[in-house]
Amino acid sequence: MRDTVSEIQNYDRILFTSVSHTALLYAKQTQCSAVVIMKIEECIAVWYLLNNKKKKLKRRRSLWVHPMLGLRESKGTYNLLHEDLLQDPSKFFNYYRMSIQSFEKLHNILENKLIKKDTTMRRSISSKERLSMTLRYLATGCSLTELHYNYRVGISTASEIIQETCKLIWIFMKEQCIPKPTREKWLEIADGFLKNANYPHCWVP
Repeated sequence: MRDTVSEIQNYDRILFTSVSHTALLYAKQTQCSAVVIMKIEECIAVWYLLNNKKKKLKRRRSLWVHPMLGLRESKGTYNLLHEDLLQDPSKFFNYYRMSIQSFEKLHNILENKLIKKDTTMRRSISSKERLSMTLRYLATGCSLTELHYNYRVGISTASEIIQETCKLIWIFMKEQCIPKPTREKWLEIADGFLKNANYPHCWVP
């Protein structure tokens, strides 16, 4: 990491020197006055300082985490509520629209794909918490902002987790939950449609 930062800084110095040299050389060759040359030097210096300041601010922002999000493990909804819900199956079902057994079964199927590595900056969001967040979103249709405050994660993070988890659910569960109908199954569906709706279902063999 330090080597990369050093390389970027060296590149900036080389770029600054090159631009300065080219601009000043052009000014002298076109016989600009000393005042113009001084203005060019000032502009180049200001550009260099502003460019460095912008990069420092960008680095600072990328490392900064809101204090509220830093309390996810102690005050986030999953860590405060999930264990309590496990003690009451009806409350668990009401919260996730899914039984405890179904939750565990689905988690076992997706776990390996949902696990993320910890970083030096922070611990990763667990696979169960990712599934919890996604199921809560699907069960209630709540906003990402609500998940942001309840689960103590960034809005963009919540969005990424939901998209990724939904994609995995579709990939691993589509054949089991929505199997491709056979000819006989289509006929059965058409017959059921006729009986329930009293209207012939359009079916092409």
